[in-house]
Amino acid sequence: MRQTTVHVDVEHFRSRVLQDALTEALAGYWRTRAAALLASCSRPGDFHGLSTAEDIAARDARLRADAARCLQHAYVIELGSEVSPDVVNVLSEVA
Repeated sequence: MRQTTVHVDVEHFRSRVLQDALTEALAGYWRTRAAALLASCSRPGDFHGLSTAEDIAARDARLRADAARCLQHAYVIELGSEVSPDVVNVLSEVA
């Protein structure tokens, strides 16, 4: 079997991890995520293939529950303080 060597740019990876962490620490990320989940709910006229009405209802209920959790997460973030200037400084050095 042939081995494949994969090169990983560690600095780029480190930057992306920090960027993702900061993004997920912002309420706006979770509000956008909630909106995307709600947009995924079924609508009249959608093609559902072999899914039953119960399957569709269960999926929509899961999507709405997940969206509600995202909105709750955003609310909790908003109750806390803003991102520390120290965090912003570290991220600006990495990016």
